[in-house]
Amino acid sequence: MGLLIKPVEPMFFRWSGEYSPNFSGPMNKGVSEPLTLMSTIAGALYKAVKGLDPLKPGKEMEQFKGVLGELWGPLIYVKGKRKKGGNKGEYLLVHQYPGKLLVLRLEESGVVLNRIKKEEKGGDDENEVDEIIPKQVSKIGVGRDLAKRSAMDHLLYSSQFVDFYATISSEFENVEKWGIYVETGVKYEGVLELGGEGRLVKVEKFDLKIPESKGELSILLSPALLSVGCGKWVLIDDILNEKVENYTLKDIVCGAKIGVIGTGFNTSMRARRPLYPALMPGSILKVRDRKIGELKELGWGSLLGFSDENGCEGNRSR
Repeated sequence: MGLLIKPVEPMFFRWSGEYSPNFSGPMNKGVSEPLTLMSTIAGALYKAVKGLDPLKPGKEMEQFKGVLGELWGPLIYVKGKRKKGGNKGEYLLVHQYPGKLLVLRLEESGVVLNRIKKEEKGGDDENEVDEIIPKQVSKIGVGRDLAKRSAMDHLLYSSQFVDFYATISSEFENVEKWGIYVETGVKYEGVLELGGEGRLVKVEKFDLKIPESKGELSILLSPALLSVGCGKWVLIDDILNEKVENYTLKDIVCGAKIGVIGTGFNTSMRARRPLYPALMPGSILKVRDRKIGELKELGWGSLLGFSDENGCEGNRSR
């Protein structure tokens, strides 16, 4: 069972960037990624169902699972006609960190990486991967002192919001349905606040059937958190020699980006949750697991199996 979350206004999902003048001076900037972290979705759904009922330290995982069930996602579902290529059908847009969406097609035989004909350049006939750079809306304002409820002198901030409606309408036509899809045990329909500044989204129940794809490839929908107990990392090879689940990373990575991810904010303890090294969304792995890495019960490390004519080797450069 799943939910389809449809933004009704531009959204702000900040993964990086500081608003403190101690770090960035009098002009601060926040840039939104195309999709949110799983901790943001989990927190919004939990609050919608349980209200302000605080999580008990040491029992947070049990409480989250008791309300939300198993989480998986997120991705953007679109049913319509792709303007680039002209094919009508069902599409899955996956976060390709940083700042892009990767287009896959949902077919009866499974999920297929969408490729489009490259313009003739030096006789190269290879089809290129279909990617979307989301439309953005910029906002500039005056910094606020939340404690004093007043403006802060000589402090400006700028934010770049993702305009989902403009993105979908510019890339697709004859759209019948679209939204951010997550699988969860929550049966919720209505409106809730999601992301920076509490932007509004409409939520409805939606059961998306994704048949198993041929081949051995999967793409990360959300960051795969690596164990914080790992040894000292100096070189990329040090990371690739680490184990995740029963795999050694160098044996399963086709193309990947590595970063550091915060897992949210604990409102009851008024403290940030731990930071983890992570494989970032859009990474291509040679596995067929449903999820991988730490905290996968909460949707971290969600994987979508797919097939591609170029296989693992053709996806290493990304």
